[in-house]
This record gives sequence, structure tokens and C-alpha cells, in this order.
Amino acid sequence: MSACYLDLQTLNGQKALPSDVEAVKVLKLYSDDYTEVVVVELDSSSKLRRSLCTRTARSWKENRLIKPLLIFTNGTDSFAVIVPGKGIGGARAAAESFRFLHRPAGTVMIPFSHNRPSPCLSKSK
Repeated sequence: MSACYLDLQTLNGQKALPSDVEAVKVLKLYSDDYTEVVVVELDSSSKLRRSLCTRTARSWKENRLIKPLLIFTNGTDSFAVIVPGKGIGGARAAAESFRFLHRPAGTVMIPFSHNRPSPCLSKSK
């Protein structure tokens, strides 16, 4: 699966993003039945608060029915949040996700392009 942008209106309609989250871009890096890895870019003037990030991750899991690994950034600070528990796929091992995130060469560099490709529409659950 290649990285793709998610539609902000759809995410707001699903209530995956709370109404007070001012996301500029949402980039899905990986998804399977167990987990979803997403970068949420907030406006650079937004203060990145841990409570906002954890509340958003819980809302994401409750409304999209999948366990998220959300990486929040405002261009200056970053938080990564995961909500424990099963995704819709049950107790599948997260080995695939682990292999995706931890390459043998060390860190994974993912450029965040300002050229927005067409949005990736997520499946309805």
C-alpha cells in the first residue's frame, strides 16, 4: 500500500477527528485489519497538547473501528499515540506493522509533501 491523504471532511463526518482538532493534512501510511498508521499535520499556530492527541486517538478508534497509531505534528513538536486493544481483525499479530515501521537500515524517513495527491477514500466500516 502506498501512502495517501485522507479526506478531512470524511474524517470529521465519521467523528474520527474531534471538532476542535484543526488538521491541515492527514496522511495514511499503512493500514490492515488490525491497525492504521497515520500522520496528522496540525496548523503551525496550533499548540500540540498531549490531551488533544490522546482524545483524538480514542475517538479515531471508536469511530473507525480500528486501532490507530497516530503521529501528530505541527511542524515544531510531535507526539505519537496508540490506543491498545483489538482492531476489527481480532487478535492478529502486529508483526506486519512492526516490520513496516522498523526497517533493517534503522529509521524510516517519510517526506511530507506539500503537493497534495488525490485523497484516498477509506472503506466504510
